[in-house]
Amino acid sequence: MFDQSLRNSILGFFLLILLFSPDADAQEADIPMPGFDTSTQLSGNAEGDFELKVRGYMENTFNCEWDRSQHQELLLNSTRARLNISGRPDRNFDFGIGIVGTLNSGAVEFDLTRYMPDDIKQNLIPEASEMFKQRIGNQIFLQEAFGTLYMPDFTLRIGRHKFYTGTGYAYNPIDIFNYKNPLDPTYEINGIDSVLGTIDLPRQTEIQMFMEFADRLSNSGYMLRLKTYVSGWDVALQYSQHTKERVNWEAFNSSEFRWRLLGIELAGELGGIGIHGEGGYVFIESEGDAGTLTNAGENHERYLIGMDHTFDFQLYVIAEYLRIGQGRTDSSAITLNDRIAYLSGDILSTNRDTVFAGATYPLTDLMDFSLYGIIACNDPSAIINPWLLYSIYPGVNMSFTVYVPVGDEQSQNGKSGTGGFVRLKFNF
Repeated sequence: MFDQSLRNSILGFFLLILLFSPDADAQEADIPMPGFDTSTQLSGNAEGDFELKVRGYMENTFNCEWDRSQHQELLLNSTRARLNISGRPDRNFDFGIGIVGTLNSGAVEFDLTRYMPDDIKQNLIPEASEMFKQRIGNQIFLQEAFGTLYMPDFTLRIGRHKFYTGTGYAYNPIDIFNYKNPLDPTYEINGIDSVLGTIDLPRQTEIQMFMEFADRLSNSGYMLRLKTYVSGWDVALQYSQHTKERVNWEAFNSSEFRWRLLGIELAGELGGIGIHGEGGYVFIESEGDAGTLTNAGENHERYLIGMDHTFDFQLYVIAEYLRIGQGRTDSSAITLNDRIAYLSGDILSTNRDTVFAGATYPLTDLMDFSLYGIIACNDPSAIINPWLLYSIYPGVNMSFTVYVPVGDEQSQNGKSGTGGFVRLKFNF
């Protein structure tokens, strides 16, 4: 009964979305963070006239993946809609609300062990098999809900809002508050219940102070960030703290790890080639005995170095090197905990060294083709990931992608099969 009511509510939400017309300018519906792209912030006037904007999107994604364990295809259809409502009652205050609804059908139930090598599956306790089964449900949730106060040289935003740091395209190793999927790195993230203050200083410099709300102050996340512009380079220094909970799939319990990261990021240009990088060192404290998660509590370095360039004939290329000091240097050292943490996004890679590279070329004015590759250097293994992006109509886009895992089943790809999706997105 509850599932049917939820499903009807989501369908009603989608029907509301369909009342709007496509809008080519609505593709970037997110409200910018204070201190970032202020040129596109909500417009208001000195007289304080109230302005309300309604934007968002509706998309359908049809997924297909080959299950190597059962030798059959798995199909999943996902429909998602987001409604953004934003307003500015006067020049000193604005607000934003983002509501997201999702509907899923097909292979909504799956077993994480299907990605595991045979030798690991054979050692699992049969009584614990239900723990590895996951379900993708239907839901409506509040992705963002916040207010922003603007004062001379100071901006304060409080509520549930999006906040991220880093200059990398596929990975952001110094952003310990968010997860980015390297197979779909530009996809939207969810808001964080937090407060963000930004102080504007002379010489294109600003200080950002961020606090993530949690059940206790000791578990809350913090960040202090100094951002400036020096001789053509954007540079930022930051200290961040965040408590992560990791499930121990071998002992069937969980442990908390408090991360403290000192980091730096930069972006600029050398000889016509774009250079970006971010990195830092993490000090980690574990609560109690971490057991077989000992590796997750080790202090380590983590950094990314990247370059990108667009040639005169419109070919765009990008390459990034990621190093995670906790990562394994051989496939034989990858544990069950490592594998599930990688699948769930708790860790960026099971490998110490990873290379991401790709190229994009416009086939027509409306169609781009991209070819990306993720190389796990220590397994070794790889994922080949071509994309085709097509602008059907202003505000209506289609994307098609395939991911092909390469490597034996002992690598971090495990028994992942070839898969891909087709996504149709309607912006309004």
